[in-house]
Amino acid sequence: MADGDASAAERDADPDLVLVAAVAENGVIGDGGGMPWHYPADLAHFKRLTTGHPVIVGRKTYERIADRIGGPLPDRTSVVLTTRPIDDADLPEGAVVAHDVESARSRANADAAARGVDAVYVIGGA
Repeated sequence: MADGDASAAERDADPDLVLVAAVAENGVIGDGGGMPWHYPADLAHFKRLTTGHPVIVGRKTYERIADRIGGPLPDRTSVVLTTRPIDDADLPEGAVVAHDVESARSRANADAAARGVDAVYVIGGA
């Protein structure tokens, strides 16, 4: 098998990368770092969709979630994408750091493989 073929096969084995977004009719997806609406049914759907899967999240969104619920999202690994000089030891169990998109995807893919799931979710937008 040629090197290019092996790379294509490896890419096919990667879990799906799924962007989760809620958009208002006026195009708004966030409001000052928060959500401009609160629909329990949306939150329940988000929980059903992402529980048991790794999520890639920016630092600001991660911090808002952690402040609101007291830590990372339960039953998910939060891969926190940041340029700040922090490492895994700075975060609680259930959250890991990535300093670039490639390492975020790599860490999330490894977590998905360990969990036996076929999707990684990108969440947030603060």
